[in-house]
Amino acid sequence: MSITLLIVDDSEIDRSKYIYCLTSDISYSYRILEASTLVKAKELYEDKKPQIILLGLQLTDGSGLEFLNWINQQGQMATLPILLLVPQREESIAAQTTKSGIQDYLVKDFLTPERLMRSIDHLLERVQLINAVYDSLNLRKRSEKLISESKENFCLLVECSDDLIWSSDLEGKFTYLSPQFKELFGWEPTEWFGKSMIDLVHAGDRPRVKDNIEQILISNKKGDLPVEFRHLQKDGSYVWVSCNMTPRRNSQGVAVSVQGILRDISDRIALAYAIRNRKQTESRLKESNEILSVVNQELLKAIGLKENFLSTISHELRTPLNSILGLVEILQETTVYGYLNEKQLQALAIIESSGNHLLELINDILDFSKIEVGCLDLHRDTTSIAQLCEASLDFVKYQALNKNIQLQLNMADNLPEIFVDERRMRQSLIHLLNNAIKFTPQFGQVTLTLHTANKSWLQIAVSDTGIGIAPENLDKLFQPFVQLDGNLNRQYEGTGLGLAIVKQIIESHGGKVSVTSRVGLGSCFTIELPVEL
Repeated sequence: MSITLLIVDDSEIDRSKYIYCLTSDISYSYRILEASTLVKAKELYEDKKPQIILLGLQLTDGSGLEFLNWINQQGQMATLPILLLVPQREESIAAQTTKSGIQDYLVKDFLTPERLMRSIDHLLERVQLINAVYDSLNLRKRSEKLISESKENFCLLVECSDDLIWSSDLEGKFTYLSPQFKELFGWEPTEWFGKSMIDLVHAGDRPRVKDNIEQILISNKKGDLPVEFRHLQKDGSYVWVSCNMTPRRNSQGVAVSVQGILRDISDRIALAYAIRNRKQTESRLKESNEILSVVNQELLKAIGLKENFLSTISHELRTPLNSILGLVEILQETTVYGYLNEKQLQALAIIESSGNHLLELINDILDFSKIEVGCLDLHRDTTSIAQLCEASLDFVKYQALNKNIQLQLNMADNLPEIFVDERRMRQSLIHLLNNAIKFTPQFGQVTLTLHTANKSWLQIAVSDTGIGIAPENLDKLFQPFVQLDGNLNRQYEGTGLGLAIVKQIIESHGGKVSVTSRVGLGSCFTIELPVEL
């Protein structure tokens, strides 16, 4: 069976969704027409005479309600199947529209192919039944057969609804249940004829349902608002439903029964719970953020105090130490305080060496502390990397000479200039070169190699022929205050901060530092820096 169907909606996504649902149905063959504007919808309606219309409220040049009014003016509203498709927030508009003649509506948020097909089937059946009723009334107004057929068609029309239609006596016992009772709750309607409706209501909701029934019987009118409650299913679970009730009275106005329409609203309740839970989560998140804000303020305050402390302690530690080293230098020159004997000169040499070592330790600790609190300011400028490396080698050449270690510089041609803090970069290179010399035995070799990689990265490698590093210790290298071997701690002095400082300086320049090593064969530390053109 081929059906001409007109889809009127300004959303191409929604129209595509409806077409997908329709094509999944093998019961009918659809000739599908689409319109996103009021003008196009009217044109297709007049030209193609659709047998059914799927209508959205939003159109590019108007609204679906304008289109409905126009159809009503054509005198076709009662016999043309129109299914209104609305978002949940506009469900109240759709409900009002059904009172003006439209047959049915669906909420887009809960649309499934099954619901759409069922609604279309019901619409087609409903229109067929309506047409049959009209024909019967026109042809056999005064016959008994017309009355019988009209009643039968009316019952069928009622049973085509997605909602459950029911009636009960004044004691609350069911006298009628439409076939949807099985679809919604799993029971055959006949299983509950003569049984109390209240037995299907959750115990926590029963007082509210009873009060609603009493109010409509007293007020002689249907309830102003539907009552919502949890309804028992055959499997023992409960589902949320909404029910409109009204009393049925005899000719004397005496209530003889109660009837109503019941709808499954579990999807809407689930959405409401989800929204409530989201709001609770957002509220807890807001509270957490407020607490974190307070904690952050305290941390910032602590960092400020630490920065002030570092500034003070830097001065307090270096000033007396520099005075000691200055006096040692004056004493060694012998021009001020006279000549010293050999033992006195040896003692001064020890004091000088220890003082310089202590000054290096203090500088390392203060540098690392500044990095930790984010106080390490970089003063970048365009720098010749070749000159920087040559100057760094010059700084350590006497240390290498004392151990008969050969220093070698390998540079590629046309090395680019880089944008760095020259002092901090020199500090990093000297740290690596000092380490290489420190852990390389006499007559060894330390090599500084420079080249570019992919024209966007500059690689600086410091390699040695020293004692090397065991594989299990490589991950510990750049951790602060860590030296790898207790025996080495006694043989090679230091804070264990040098490599940690190097790592922080290089990473603050957007680079990275890595290491490869073999025990007894030496190590290679590689710095990679981005080249900014």
